[in-house]
Amino acid sequence: MLDGLGRLLHTMWPTEAVAPTKVKAAKPPALINPELPLSQISGAGIRDLIALAKRADVPRRIQSGPTCGLFAIGMVMDFFHEQDPKAPTAIVSDGDEGRKSFVEDGQRYPGRYNFPPTTDEKMLSYAQKKGLTQDGELYDADNLAKVAAHFGYGARVRDQATLSDLYQVLDQGRPAIIAIDYDLDTQRPVDHGGAGAHYVVIEGYFDQGGERYLVAKHGDNRADEDDCVWSAADVEEAWNALHHNDFYASTPLPAGLELPKAGPHSHDIEASLNAKLIELVPPGQSFVLGGRTIAAPT
Repeated sequence: MLDGLGRLLHTMWPTEAVAPTKVKAAKPPALINPELPLSQISGAGIRDLIALAKRADVPRRIQSGPTCGLFAIGMVMDFFHEQDPKAPTAIVSDGDEGRKSFVEDGQRYPGRYNFPPTTDEKMLSYAQKKGLTQDGELYDADNLAKVAAHFGYGARVRDQATLSDLYQVLDQGRPAIIAIDYDLDTQRPVDHGGAGAHYVVIEGYFDQGGERYLVAKHGDNRADEDDCVWSAADVEEAWNALHHNDFYASTPLPAGLELPKAGPHSHDIEASLNAKLIELVPPGQSFVLGGRTIAAPT
């Protein structure tokens, strides 16, 4: 999910052109001085920190188009499906077929899905049919939860969520989906008032050099690494920066999306997206947090 500029960049720079990453090897963690700033840690040391930090190692999917929320659902589905093949998993769109991730010569090449889907129905088609989205963008956390619920997951939205809420989910070995304001050029969380609203999956956290960091995956990561490392303070700021967005500046809102006007060319997304945490659980598992349980539209 990106603003109008993001849609243009997706056309100019397809997201599937991503460098492969090494499959993680089992090895002892490097000895790292916890007082050193992260900037002084070697690449190998950072990889060790990430491996130790991840409470939920989510398989990565590479998104196509403004579909970050749907791909975030897909990555969480793959996480639970990897634990239990009975947990549902689904492909985002018809264009994803034949683009499965694979490993070759010790290198992992991420794709648009990781496991054969348990259903022929596509998430994008369903969301469009229900009027939740135009092209895959989901500017309402409830609408994202509705898609996940339709595909067999328990879905709950925590309003005014905090980092403490996030840590509670992670400490139970679960991933969490949040939306942040995001800068495509720097590939970092920012405060642009919501112009770069983008869903990410948080996998874990660690402390280094007196600062806390979050480990995340998202579908539009153009770096070589599967995992992103961002300061918790930056993520918190970007998580609470979702106020207005111009994605629908020149097109009408989908029938199932209600956003107040924020000006002649933008909509208010604060009530629908700002500081929301989406918790998904497969059938038979309970939620970690309280919140609003969301059902699929009938």
